Amino acid sequence: MKKFIVSLLLLAALIHLGAKEIKLREFSFTPRKNGKFLLTREGAADARGYFFIHNGKTKKLEKIKGKVKDDTQTLTTSNCAITIRYTPRSRMILAETTITNTTDKEIWIEPGMGMILPHTGKEYFWNGVDTRKTAGKEIARKGLKAKPEKHTGAFGSPLALTVLAAPEHSWSLGNVMFELTSYNAARFVPEGDKCRIEYSRRLVLAPGCSEKFSFVIGATETAFGKEEGAIQAYYDSFPEVWVPAVGYDNKYIWNAHAMYAVWRYKPDYETERRFHSRWEWAYVPYKRCGDIFGRPELWNYKPMGHPFRPGFIWYMGGEFFDYRTLSCEEFHKKRKSVFDRYGKKFGYAFYADASGTFCELALARQKYPDAINTDRDEGTVFIFPSWSTSHDNEVRVFPYKTTFAEQLKKDVLDLNKELDLPGFSLDCCGGGAKYRGPASKDPSMPFRAYDEKGVYVDQGVAIQKFIDFLHNDVVPNADYRTKPFIAANGSLKCDVHMIEKSVLDPVFNTMMPLWRYIYGALPGVIHGQGYAIDRLIPEWRQLNTAEFLDRFTTLAVYSVFSEFRYGLTASRCIYKGNALAQYSMPELLECIKYGWQAQTPVSCDNGGKILYKSRFSRGENTILFFGNPYRYDIETKFGVANRLLGTAQYIFNRKMRDNAALEQKIVNGETVFSCNLPSRYPVLFEALCGLSNVPETEVGVKVNSAKDLNKIRHEIKFLVSEEFTTKILPRMIFDFHPAVITLDGVEVKADEEVTVGKNSILVIEYTSKDFAAGSKEITEFPYLNKMMEPAFSIRLTDKNSAAEKEQAQNIADYFKFCVTRNLVNPAEIKIKSGSDAVTGAEIVLDFSAEKEGIFREDSVIAVRAKDAYNGEELVRKLSFAMDKRFEFFFGIENADGIPGGLPDQLSVRGKYVPVRMKRCFESRGAK
Repeated sequence: MKKFIVSLLLLAALIHLGAKEIKLREFSFTPRKNGKFLLTREGAADARGYFFIHNGKTKKLEKIKGKVKDDTQTLTTSNCAITIRYTPRSRMILAETTITNTTDKEIWIEPGMGMILPHTGKEYFWNGVDTRKTAGKEIARKGLKAKPEKHTGAFGSPLALTVLAAPEHSWSLGNVMFELTSYNAARFVPEGDKCRIEYSRRLVLAPGCSEKFSFVIGATETAFGKEEGAIQAYYDSFPEVWVPAVGYDNKYIWNAHAMYAVWRYKPDYETERRFHSRWEWAYVPYKRCGDIFGRPELWNYKPMGHPFRPGFIWYMGGEFFDYRTLSCEEFHKKRKSVFDRYGKKFGYAFYADASGTFCELALARQKYPDAINTDRDEGTVFIFPSWSTSHDNEVRVFPYKTTFAEQLKKDVLDLNKELDLPGFSLDCCGGGAKYRGPASKDPSMPFRAYDEKGVYVDQGVAIQKFIDFLHNDVVPNADYRTKPFIAANGSLKCDVHMIEKSVLDPVFNTMMPLWRYIYGALPGVIHGQGYAIDRLIPEWRQLNTAEFLDRFTTLAVYSVFSEFRYGLTASRCIYKGNALAQYSMPELLECIKYGWQAQTPVSCDNGGKILYKSRFSRGENTILFFGNPYRYDIETKFGVANRLLGTAQYIFNRKMRDNAALEQKIVNGETVFSCNLPSRYPVLFEALCGLSNVPETEVGVKVNSAKDLNKIRHEIKFLVSEEFTTKILPRMIFDFHPAVITLDGVEVKADEEVTVGKNSILVIEYTSKDFAAGSKEITEFPYLNKMMEPAFSIRLTDKNSAAEKEQAQNIADYFKFCVTRNLVNPAEIKIKSGSDAVTGAEIVLDFSAEKEGIFREDSVIAVRAKDAYNGEELVRKLSFAMDKRFEFFFGIENADGIPGGLPDQLSVRGKYVPVRMKRCFESRGAK
């Protein structure tokens, strides 16, 4: 018997001899033979994992055999060969999978990953859409959970991750987000004191064909929520997935959305700048759905919905397009004129035919019958009466590997050649509709799936392929600054995303967690109606001015807190009358650019009061938001769990525009500090740096920060009982050069080991890439004379370029705006050119300079740039700096959600809330 046991042990050792244990910070992972694996987490029971394949035709599990060597499993079944390579990715395991059909027949398979875990009934199951209590019953989400209606799945599409969250530990399975798929599923199956979680996807493979895709496997501690920790590990492991294709230098997507204000109406640059809007949803710049270019042979036709009649879509840039009389030639000339004047300047995102998924019914039947999508459950075509263009009956079509797809590509290329587009807007940009037309039978069609009715491919596969075409082929090798951006309403990977619900709509908070999980660090906007006063303050007619403004304030603050909570800008009609939102916009936009995160690992000791909170970025770049919704201030003690932010210990300060100070201590892996949270104003804390190592004893820290347009200085004084050695990890600040660091007066390099003494002083300094002048130099410039009239001139270079002229006019229009708002008195601002001697105050524009920046030299502000693009950006930044002197908040007026008679009946037209606005991000104005 003893020899038999020894033989078994030797055999087990030989079986796993080729396996390689992969160690991550939070768990260890070991692949085993026959597709199995072991996941070990300290303090938790081991998870026994397995790869499986369900046969869609036999309805049985395939028997899997195979070996493991190092980090790769080589497996076989009766009908396919599988290779799975396991790679550590920060906090998760990436399982890169290739499956090949080894038979001479088409196969239907559902490959997946599963884990066997402890089950106590106290767990929660995140199924990719919402969180459910396990309670000993099976939970399953099958498919992309989207009904094939107008908005193709929209926000019903799932996050590509499933999580079992126990009180102490969480386990997760999924695939890399935005990876092409036509079907995925998540399952929780209780089995006594054990349970299984599974994540799978379906494939249809022709003989000899392969598909490559991923699985992801993770284990985290359950802290600060339920599924949030696992989703945060997902973000941390695949950060590149949530980076926009146009990057961080694209001028459009990191700003607010105009919500048709510069599309239906004639644009006003200065108004848009003060709202921080930079891009626009250009809806609908064509006559016929399915003919976005406007082909002469398709121009004259009879609509199937109802006769042509003027409507919203007959306006572009404030100009009326009468499709009853406009010829095709006149249309092209007029549309081009609008885009030439306003397209690049206001970020017109061309509405690309609802992400290429809709076509006018008669046109689809005539030219693209192979693309018509029979996406109803009973297999019939669903007709959308008078939808996108309002006068056509439309059907859904499939924009990949069909005749419509080829025409759509040609239309887009011809459009961009004619209009030089800054971007595209895609409606219905999601999955959930099943296409079963001829292209779904094509063996080269990627990621086909099956159901009880047969083979199909999801609409999302085609839309994502269309998005890739827009990004990669419309302007090949484009500069990221000018690469066409993709704005989308849906659940696929784009650059900036739009949710068509007001922040005050009851469904907003129901749909937002999933929506924000899907888009993660990508920017987004709320495109929806405004305050809905008739619903939220139905008794407004019985209120006096003060009573209404008090009620209105709660709505305004809720809007601001919700924007910071989810990292979103809101619609124009929410901002009018909301001074706090307008004032806070620079901070909100900066937070959005750093990237929203799923988990805010901060304890708040304040007597049980519920606060709004969120987190942006990670590690030393972290920003934390808190909002106190109560009518009184709340003293709160914060404990930041540094282990969940990154791999270091972090020092914080309150994020202000000028000066801030904060005392704190680092103890037991937490940064602890206190703050009196003001009633109904946003508060931000920013990490200044990380310390790679700290002593086990308490580390006391006193921080002072001083900021200006041209420089930032953080002074950090340590109060420790013993010296210690550490690396300094300074934060990255957009538009500032990397930090210069000194420790006790000696310059040190970032990320090098230094010794911190008992009373050491660490100084971290930054200089601006844009401003050589400080705020005071800009605001105290002699713009005006004693009569409050503009008393300066604008000088251009001898080259007198069109770009310099345009920006000179923008500066002149800045003061015209100030005149209309009674901030200054009217006077002509002269625009000169040449190099004559300066005789008075001047703003000089030079867009062919070697040294870039905004300079103040005596009575001259000089804006110097190397090209027109940077010149525009610098003039815009100068204007924002000038706003501190010429501040203006847009007041209450008629808008969506505000009844027409309200502003005058309650005498609130032009007023704003909070009535006594505190500059909460400035030390003199903050409470």
